[in-house]
Amino acid sequence: MNVASGESLAIETLAKKIQRQLGINKPAVSLGKPQTGNPTHWLASIDRYQKLTGDLSVADFDGDLQECLRTWKEEIG
Repeated sequence: MNVASGESLAIETLAKKIQRQLGINKPAVSLGKPQTGNPTHWLASIDRYQKLTGDLSVADFDGDLQECLRTWKEEIG
């Protein structure tokens, strides 16, 4: 999955957002410490997208994530 909003997002925060939107009440489990090679935050530039499309609007990350998860659930079942 390739998503970007131009804002930094902690992996733990993303996991919690996904759980909340899918109605999962179990806690996300992690080692609680960084692992070599694994990012703690994601941050992607959306400059090229904005330049190519002319779309300068601010991304609705939560809404877009919800739409993505809904589509996956429909396709996977």
